[in-house]
Amino acid sequence: MSVRSVDLREPRKHTFCLFLFNIITAAQAVFVQSSGIFSEQECLFDSTLHSKWKACSCENIDGEGNIHVRCRRQPWTTIPTIPHDNRSIFSHNDTVYNIVALTVMHSSVAFINQDAFKHHNIQILDLTNNHIETINVNAFRGLENKLYQLTLNQNSLTLIPSWAMTYLYQLRYLHLAHNMIPVIKSNTFDETQLKNLHYLHLDYNQISMLPKKSLLRLPLQVLTLSNNRIIEIEKLALPTTVWFLDLKNNLIPEIPYLALRELKQLRTLDLESNNITEITNNPEVKFTSEIDLKLSNNRIRHIKDNAFDSFQKFGRLDLSYNQISTISGAAFNSISQMRQIDLSYNRLVHIPAGTFKNMAKSLKWMNLEENQLHQLPNALQPLRTLEILNMNGNKLIVLNNNTINSLKPVLTELLLAFNRLTEIPTQALNGMSRLRHLDLSKNRIRYVQRLAFGKFDGTGTSLLKLNLAGNLIENITDPGAFLYMSSLAYLDLSHNRISYLNDNAFERLEGLESLLLQSNRLSHFPITALGNMKRLHYLLLDDNPIRVLPDYGLNGLSHIQRLSFTRTKLQHITDRTFAGHSVPHLRSLNLAFGHIDYISTAAFNGMDSLEQLALNNNKLTSIQTLTFSSLRNLRQLSLAGNTINMTTERSMNDIPTLEILSLARNRLQQLSKATFVNLNNLEQLDLSYNQLRTFDFTFLAQSLVNVKHLDLSHNRIITINLHPAKRTLMHLNLAHNQLQSIGKNMLYDFGQLKVLKINHNELIEIQSNAFAMCTWLTELDLSYNHLRILHKGLFTKQNIYDSLVLRNNAIISLDMDTFGANNVRKLDLAYNELKKIPQHALSSIQNSLTNLNLRGNRIRSITIDDFDGMENLEELILADNHIEIIEEAAFSKIQKLIKLDVSHNPITSWNPHALRDLSNTIETLDLANTGLFSLPKIDNHGLRVLNISNNKIHEVNVAQLINNRKLTTFDISYNNFKELDPNMFAELVELKHLNITGNPVIRVTDEHLRNLYNLETLRLCDMEKLLRLPEPYSFRNLRHLRSLYIYNFPGVQAYNISDILKYLPPLRTLAIEIRETHLTTQLNSADLRLLRKIVITGKQLFKIDTGAFAQLRGYKVDLTVRNTEIEVFPSSVFNTLTAISFLSLSLQNNHLQTFGPFPHTKPPVLNQHGTILYNLQLTGNPITCDCRLNWIGEWIEYYQSVNAAYEQPLDDTYCADQAGGGTTLHNAYTSTNHIVCTANNVISSCNSIRTFSNLLLPLLLTILDYIIYRKF
Repeated sequence: MSVRSVDLREPRKHTFCLFLFNIITAAQAVFVQSSGIFSEQECLFDSTLHSKWKACSCENIDGEGNIHVRCRRQPWTTIPTIPHDNRSIFSHNDTVYNIVALTVMHSSVAFINQDAFKHHNIQILDLTNNHIETINVNAFRGLENKLYQLTLNQNSLTLIPSWAMTYLYQLRYLHLAHNMIPVIKSNTFDETQLKNLHYLHLDYNQISMLPKKSLLRLPLQVLTLSNNRIIEIEKLALPTTVWFLDLKNNLIPEIPYLALRELKQLRTLDLESNNITEITNNPEVKFTSEIDLKLSNNRIRHIKDNAFDSFQKFGRLDLSYNQISTISGAAFNSISQMRQIDLSYNRLVHIPAGTFKNMAKSLKWMNLEENQLHQLPNALQPLRTLEILNMNGNKLIVLNNNTINSLKPVLTELLLAFNRLTEIPTQALNGMSRLRHLDLSKNRIRYVQRLAFGKFDGTGTSLLKLNLAGNLIENITDPGAFLYMSSLAYLDLSHNRISYLNDNAFERLEGLESLLLQSNRLSHFPITALGNMKRLHYLLLDDNPIRVLPDYGLNGLSHIQRLSFTRTKLQHITDRTFAGHSVPHLRSLNLAFGHIDYISTAAFNGMDSLEQLALNNNKLTSIQTLTFSSLRNLRQLSLAGNTINMTTERSMNDIPTLEILSLARNRLQQLSKATFVNLNNLEQLDLSYNQLRTFDFTFLAQSLVNVKHLDLSHNRIITINLHPAKRTLMHLNLAHNQLQSIGKNMLYDFGQLKVLKINHNELIEIQSNAFAMCTWLTELDLSYNHLRILHKGLFTKQNIYDSLVLRNNAIISLDMDTFGANNVRKLDLAYNELKKIPQHALSSIQNSLTNLNLRGNRIRSITIDDFDGMENLEELILADNHIEIIEEAAFSKIQKLIKLDVSHNPITSWNPHALRDLSNTIETLDLANTGLFSLPKIDNHGLRVLNISNNKIHEVNVAQLINNRKLTTFDISYNNFKELDPNMFAELVELKHLNITGNPVIRVTDEHLRNLYNLETLRLCDMEKLLRLPEPYSFRNLRHLRSLYIYNFPGVQAYNISDILKYLPPLRTLAIEIRETHLTTQLNSADLRLLRKIVITGKQLFKIDTGAFAQLRGYKVDLTVRNTEIEVFPSSVFNTLTAISFLSLSLQNNHLQTFGPFPHTKPPVLNQHGTILYNLQLTGNPITCDCRLNWIGEWIEYYQSVNAAYEQPLDDTYCADQAGGGTTLHNAYTSTNHIVCTANNVISSCNSIRTFSNLLLPLLLTILDYIIYRKF
């Protein structure tokens, strides 16, 4: 068979088949190419005039006549007739070509008629993402012994079309996911003869139960039923041949033992994300073979005696992301073998001894991450084969040697990060002869003692990777700290407090290849400590206060390849700093974000292997002649972000390998002649963010200019000459300059140019032949200029524009000959002065145009003829115009339209049939703020996103949405709804995102939530008339909720956010109102394990307790506290964020006068755990600009080092005190005149507010006493 699909869920034996299939496919591709046959082209097998099949493409699979026909976004409601005389699809011979695969995706097919595929040899049929509701009983006649794979995913089937599949003897794969099938009847497959059907996928339907014999007769091996609503599976419902059964994301309350009893071949059972609260056994059911059982993300709280007695062997048991607090010691009594167990992200404080005794000789992998264990559980004691143990994120203070003693001979990976260890557990580690990876990061370790990691006969002989990052280590004084660790290849000591390293600290680490010392307090380069590291390849010393590098300090690092000194205090690089002969293998040197203001001309002599050199964001004012000329293998050089204001002749000379050069963000006003000489391989040159007024290539003295990418944006360029680069230039950025016109000679003969950006200039005119010779131009951006008229022929010579951006000009009209013949795909004309759809101008590109943006013009009406001929238009944006009238069936001629946006228009005359005959492919419809009083009739079955917000609609009934059951996003915010019909949501079975904010709804009840099973985002805010919320327990119906916004309904008295949160699944985003005066433990009832964004608001909130956010965890977390009465955000909060790597903090619109997030650490690190403040918002606070905020300058320096350097954080926050004078925080603390604190005035300045308030009252009382005394 020439084409087949291999499902990733097949048994292991199919891995080889997949490998073989890939080899065959690759061989076929080579054959097709070598034989000169095009692999894909227009289908010509139907010679009928106006054949519908000509819109498809044909792929020659093997060069021998087997064809795959691919059709996308077709307006067909049925499958067109396929002519069965398939000669001469490719006209080079008379071979008969067989259609063996047919794909019709993202189209409008609603019905498959009789004999639709007869007389063909179709083996793979893919009809994904159509609107199929009905399939004729004889639809697949003729394919009985041919059809191998049938895909009907993402359609509108409400029943399994078994009647049409009765005689599909060869069908092996059947995909029915993402339909609306609510039930599988017992007799569904009674009459079928699907004797080869092994793979059935019914995921994402509405199935609530599997009755007896419903699937029993099928010879299935893989059955997937995830993301349904299954509550019950009756016995004898499932095929006995199944080995892989996926039931995740359903409502199953317990393991369905009786339904599984006869599945003797079952190897994988996935019950993740169900409603299982307790694990019990069934004495009638015994699984004797090894099974992978997934029970993660259920609601299990306890594992009781004999819980798994129906099982004997587990390959992997996954119990992660539950709420398990206790495990009985007899829970696994029946289990004789288990290889892996995952108990991570639970609430375990104790695991009894003997719990795993039966698996002592089989268990190899255990994950106990993110529990509440204060010590190693005694249950580990009998284990003899455990190789990997993950204890990250617990509360371990010490490691009991007796508990872990039996693991020492076999353990290879031990993860102990994010715990409370205060010292290295030497005794426990001693004897771990096979340990390769040890992670002790993010603990509270203060020192590394002698033989800290074991004796000579212990870990010292095997450890390869050691992580000690994010601890409290201040120095390494003992020369024996890393004794007998010659195998160690990776050592991470970053984010500690190390200020001193003993000269012999690393003496015995002969095999060390990577050493990370960034974010410490080293003021001197540890020359002696590093002197004997002969194999060191990577050394990172970023963010240390090193001021000077000693002469010839790298002599001992002969194998170093990458060296990084970013964010240090280095000022000078001399010819003795990096003696080239001492680092012959150095390939990457990073000196960025420092204070370097001088580099010797011989600084890099002899560094023949150097390929990357970063000197960006320093204090350099010039480039010394010949400084870089000795770097004969340099490929990338960055000098961006300095203060270079001039160049001299031969500033860079004879660097034949240099490919990428950046001088962006300097102060260059011109480039001197012959600044660069013989940079013959230079391809990318960035001169953006300078002060250039003219530009030509005289600064580049060489015979050939090979520049392909040139960035001149954000300068002041008025005149320009680019001709020396016309042969090679492909990408040119001239944005944000002062160009006023583009003449015919500016880009003449730039035949390779593909991307041109001239946005944000002062263009008034572009000559008609300006781009005539740029035939390969595919992206052109002319936005934000002053263009009013576009001359005829301006865009006619290009083969095809993938993107043509003309937005934010003053264009009044477009000439008919402005564009070429169907040479524009995406056209952006937003924010111009067009008064009508430029139909005549668009007529020449009507067949190629796929995206048209007319937002923000002055268009007043829409007629049916405005889009005549635009058969391929997929996205139309008409928002923010002056549209008052939309004609009947105005969009009916755009039959491939996917997205239509007419929002924010003052439509006064809504024709009741304005949306008649709207494209069957429409998926997104935005009618926000268009004056609607009722929902217009929308008959499109494929609509996914509907926005009717900011209108005057007061009612939507079930009948109006009957055809829109596929809606996934429904925004009805800010309308006049006083009541919401619960039945409306019952029809929207696929609804994922619902916004009912800002309506005068009086009550939201339990019944509303009952039908929102698939909901992922709920916005329930700003509802002043609301009197009642659903009972907290009703929120448990929102099983798939990921984001909840629930705040500002002053009329609701019974509001307890803590009670609501305890019934919700783990959320990703949470925005809530706190009504109490203190934020203390309100979040403790919530499952915050997956939370990555939280917003707190509350008009009565005055104080935040230290532990309020202690449960937050995650790699990147966004924390917002806004619109409250807090005057202080306690810095102690940051010490509780033990499991967050990067924090974005927004404190907008509070009453903060100051903010000090780094009382004990150095920006950007917030705490001893290494949490980095990567974003900060303080807008809307009465900030006093004094010395307490001097940390801002250093933090901004960090921010700009990891973000676009031109971004200016805190530039929207102003100093509130008089001394600030309206200055922004950004300017106040980054300017050269920033606030300076002296030893004598620090205390008085930092206490100025408190001192003034303390003195004011006594002073007023004294004055009052004096007045009274004088009066009497």
